[in-house]
Amino acid sequence: MPNTFLEALFGLDRRRAVVTGGSSGIGKMIARALVAAGADVLIVARNAERANQAAVEIGPGCIAIAADVTTVSGVERVRDAVAATGHPLDILVNNAGITRQAPFETFPPEYWDEVMALNVKSPFMLVQALHHLLRRATPEGPPAHIVNIGSAAGITVHCPASFSYYASKAALHHLSRILAKRFLADRIHVNVIAPGYFHTELIDQLAPDAESQAKMIANIPAGRFGQYEDIAGVILSVVTSGFMTGAVIPLDGGYLLQQ
Repeated sequence: MPNTFLEALFGLDRRRAVVTGGSSGIGKMIARALVAAGADVLIVARNAERANQAAVEIGPGCIAIAADVTTVSGVERVRDAVAATGHPLDILVNNAGITRQAPFETFPPEYWDEVMALNVKSPFMLVQALHHLLRRATPEGPPAHIVNIGSAAGITVHCPASFSYYASKAALHHLSRILAKRFLADRIHVNVIAPGYFHTELIDQLAPDAESQAKMIANIPAGRFGQYEDIAGVILSVVTSGFMTGAVIPLDGGYLLQQ
């Protein structure tokens, strides 16, 4: 029997959302959770084929657009797609991100450029472009929500070889707090979810075998990687809250306690 109280509390019926990096990993999990709660979701990814396939897998209520959000033209394409609906935007999830690893002695300049461009600059550019669609002109109804997907890496200083990634996530956390303060009058709430290790394609790249994954899990007090239900519960709590803004929420199974 449906729990109408929980549906009213966490339901997203007729809300409209954009999720960048929504074709895989945590972004895909988030898009799936938003659709399951009743939202119409536009996922954004560079690869059109992967984006369309992910939209099909997520199901009705999800559509895809191919765009490189590190470019002005890509951001404009997202803005135009949202504006074409004729409706305000309720939720923006800046999830797209990249990491690069190399020893300190040989860490190349281009690893800074590409990581900072996607992890920090592109969320700011998207917020700029979509601000007028997120802004709430009246005090009635729920606020709009921007959720930036940071990382436990942006909180810890345990940084073996991903210098630009760790710095970029710390920068995104701080940028989010700046925007949260700036947008109070616009009724746009800005929060950060800072995941630890979730079992995604990225984990399979960084730790391609069972032994290397076991070493990662050994640093997680929860004894496992994060999964869909973990991120789904938190994202729905954040985007249905009318009282939370400027928060950085670790979602790491206790990883930061070990650092």
